[in-house]
Amino acid sequence: MIDYMRYLCGLLVLVFCMTTFHAQGQTQLEKELVKSQQLSEKVQELTDSCNKLAERVQSMRNDLKLKQDTWNYNDRIIKDANSGVHRNNLKAQVSALENKVQDLRQDSIDLMAKKDKLVAQIKDAEDKLGNMEEARAVQAKQDADKAKAELANRYEQNKQLLKRRYSQISKEELDAISATVDDFKGMKGFAEYKKRVATAVNNKQLFEKANALLGQPYTDEVRITDDKLYALLELKNDNPAKGVFAFSKENLDGSGSQRSEMDTLEICMYRYKGGLKALQGLIKKVNTNKLVIGRDSNNQAKREECWEAINKVIESYVYTNDDGKKYDFKKIKERYFDQIPYLNNAFNQYLEQLKKSPLQTTEIEQEILSIKVK
Repeated sequence: MIDYMRYLCGLLVLVFCMTTFHAQGQTQLEKELVKSQQLSEKVQELTDSCNKLAERVQSMRNDLKLKQDTWNYNDRIIKDANSGVHRNNLKAQVSALENKVQDLRQDSIDLMAKKDKLVAQIKDAEDKLGNMEEARAVQAKQDADKAKAELANRYEQNKQLLKRRYSQISKEELDAISATVDDFKGMKGFAEYKKRVATAVNNKQLFEKANALLGQPYTDEVRITDDKLYALLELKNDNPAKGVFAFSKENLDGSGSQRSEMDTLEICMYRYKGGLKALQGLIKKVNTNKLVIGRDSNNQAKREECWEAINKVIESYVYTNDDGKKYDFKKIKERYFDQIPYLNNAFNQYLEQLKKSPLQTTEIEQEILSIKVK
């Protein structure tokens, strides 16, 4: 038992000793690791310092090389300056400059001679110029008189053009006259002339509009334009103060004056409405007789016979206007269709389509009947 206790005590002492040794060993290792880490950091610090030192050395080497190159260049310049070749070059340059100075002196002498010659020529030219100024004054007066005469001639030509029939005055001519109207400010009667130009432009526009309306389907614009034409035709005398001028009555080219031309145009405008009614009435009468003609199967099958029957209806047509006056077909054609472009074209198209299909409703027929007149 005593031996067992001794064994147990010895074992406990052994364990205690081992435990104590292990603890001491672990503490020593940690110290060594710390010391190793400190050495690594010191090595890294020395490495960084060495790299910076190397960079500084390289920079000093580059600076030294640059200074050495500069020294070599300056040394070569000094050697060249001290050499005989450089002195010879300077002598050659000095000699060349002396020759140049001599040449310049000769050039100066030549220029002075030319100057004296030019002074003499200028004096001679001035003497001649005095005579030329007088000649120029005469020429200038002649040119001014010629320009004045040409301007006066243009002025008279423009005034005559403004009296021509509007069908003989182009838009380009009127535009040119309007653009140059102020060229004649100094002419006698300019204020009236300027108003005449403005009136002519307005009348030309009205003339063109009226003619255009006669070639288009009837609208109320025809009546409005006709009223304007009629009001202008009622003007018998000029009133320059108000800028009002009557149509010219002069027969300038033997083919009619402004008044006669505008009067004819106004008559056509006035008759347009009646002519359209006459054409519409004619179509309605033909359509009524188509119903009778179409009942005969033989006539319907024979287009020419059918057309002849319809043509007789057309030729026998009589139109009564709003005043109760009657016009037979021949007079209708002369009074309306032959004078008004739209009615003439529409009537001819109507006849052409009617010949092709006598009993059919034609396109132009529908167009004519669709136009409303009051």
